Amino acid sequence: MRRIRLGGANAYVLDADGGFVLIDTGTPENRKVLDAALRAMGCGPGTLRLVVPTHGDYDHAGNAAYLRATWGPRSP
Repeated sequence: MRRIRLGGANAYVLDADGGFVLIDTGTPENRKVLDAALRAMGCGPGTLRLVVPTHGDYDHAGNAAYLRATWGPRSP
């Protein structure tokens, strides 16, 4: 598991089944940091398999809709 520091919140990335799982998404204000960190780990559209927000607060789920629209993962 790898951590992405997103200001006041963290996101975590797991290698899974030939792709990646993202736990929490951070806020839209940290979107560029999230995108860059995911790409640096080798994750890109099509390899992000699942996004799992731990709860619905803005700092944990703020990028969920963006990720779904641009990266194409499914959500639980």
